[in-house]
Amino acid sequence: MTPPAGTIQIDQQGASDLANTLRSSLQGYLNFSLQSIGAISGVNGGYKHDGLQGGLKGALSAWSDLITSDANAVTAAFGVMKDADKAAAKELLGLVA
Repeated sequence: MTPPAGTIQIDQQGASDLANTLRSSLQGYLNFSLQSIGAISGVNGGYKHDGLQGGLKGALSAWSDLITSDANAVTAAFGVMKDADKAAAKELLGLVA
């Protein structure tokens, strides 16, 4: 069924699916290992590569925190919208004083 124009549809399954998609997308970013190459490669700049590892791990950790926070916000927003929808419906039906 197509919703009427100007309405907002809220869907718990959709909110859960989006939150889960956000969380699952992190695994590819976080499940890899960095290797030191400075001592074994003999290539100029190898130690510079190794020095970036800490910064990269820190950035990915911050990215993980951000995505997790966004996923939680999607779920929380659904709850707030659901509660507001219930309150509006009760008011429209005259069920509140």
